[in-house]
Amino acid sequence: MALPITVKLKLTGTYADKVRIEAASRRMSLAALTAEYAMRGLDAEAQDGSELAGFERRIAATILASRSDLEAVQAELDTVAAMLDTFVKLMLVHLPEPGTEKEATQASA
Repeated sequence: MALPITVKLKLTGTYADKVRIEAASRRMSLAALTAEYAMRGLDAEAQDGSELAGFERRIAATILASRSDLEAVQAELDTVAAMLDTFVKLMLVHLPEPGTEKEATQASA
């Protein structure tokens, strides 16, 4: 099994602008989009026409495409957690302590 490769990439000028625009339109991270571009380039250069190699490339492309969806779900989850946190804080501030003011607690609830 091949070890993963980590690459630090710096794009400037119009290339950087194009990557940012496409990443935003596809709701992908810059890293995921550039990895997809690299895989497309390798696929174009590949001379291996076996069915297994094609299958592996399709699986990798599917996983990369699903990363943008996973990132969107994670962002929504973070938003929901922040909203729930705010709601609980507001409820704790609003409601009096239980037991001391039973009627006020019931009326407020």
